[in-house]
Amino acid sequence: MMTVPAAAQLTTHVTAQVKDTNGALYSNCQWSVVFVGENTTPGAPPYAPANLLNGQQGTCDSFGNIATTGIDLADNINTVTPTPSQWSFSICSASGYIGGPFCKTNILFTITGTTQNLTAAITPIMPLLPTSGSGGPLLFAGIPTGACTSTQTAVNTLTGDFYTCAGGAWLKVGPNAAAGNPGGSPFSIQTNVGGVSFGGTGIGRNQFLSGTTGAPIAQNKAIYDVRDWMTCDGLTNASAGFGLLLNTIGANDATIHVVGQCLVGSLRTPINVTLDFTGGGSIALIVDHTAPGGGAFIDHSADGSVPAQANPAASPTSTCTATLNGTTGSATHDILFMVVTMPVSLR
Repeated sequence: MMTVPAAAQLTTHVTAQVKDTNGALYSNCQWSVVFVGENTTPGAPPYAPANLLNGQQGTCDSFGNIATTGIDLADNINTVTPTPSQWSFSICSASGYIGGPFCKTNILFTITGTTQNLTAAITPIMPLLPTSGSGGPLLFAGIPTGACTSTQTAVNTLTGDFYTCAGGAWLKVGPNAAAGNPGGSPFSIQTNVGGVSFGGTGIGRNQFLSGTTGAPIAQNKAIYDVRDWMTCDGLTNASAGFGLLLNTIGANDATIHVVGQCLVGSLRTPINVTLDFTGGGSIALIVDHTAPGGGAFIDHSADGSVPAQANPAASPTSTCTATLNGTTGSATHDILFMVVTMPVSLR
């Protein structure tokens, strides 16, 4: 005749698989269980049997099971005296989770019977384990739980609500159209439009935000700063940038705020454009010694080989002589006389 050990008759074999309501397993979680006596009768004897009331602890297996084969605990109803009493479980996720570990402590159970499985009772109360896409926010099927750091964000995938981390705790920012990163294009202004956070509005360098209700509107500027369009350092040719700026303004009334010295090959501004030099800037024409049409310069130097050698102001009565040699049929020869005393500068 087979005999059953006394301990087996006095204990309940307890099993549990730890997971959250999404079915995410608490693989390799840490667990512990301690006896909790709840009898309040004055003069009651010590709890017995004392040898079966010791606490236990361990590590879940990769499937989230509290010990692969379960644990044995004293039956709170049929074994432990005096009554009542319970067992208290504490469970924490394995390390490595961003914002973790995720824990649930002091889970009280009345253990009784030959066997008892705690999975159904534990699952609804365990914190949701985060899952995240690469570089994106943490995804929670519910309100985010657990600690967090200042650089983290999260999304409730059931509602689309977006969360940021403030002071180590999750703070709801607002609804988000898609459970992921804020919307909009790179470098766009992000706002809350129609209950959807972070709808993007693109802003160009020639625009500013306008509007007091609804989505912001990108509106062309009335005053343009040359520094947004060209380099005005007194050395760089700013002609291309100045031309692009005038093309952008078009027929709209606008003011160009000039800062620094802008060198241009030519200057012609339409009537709808005003130049503003209150910032101390200037526009100067580029000095070009290249003769039009491939001709030659003749000046006060002996042979005219190097232009602008003489000082006309010092010799106002000096003369220059040009000799035209040869003819080509009946071709007409044009002579262009140019007298330049100094570069022109507008201020």
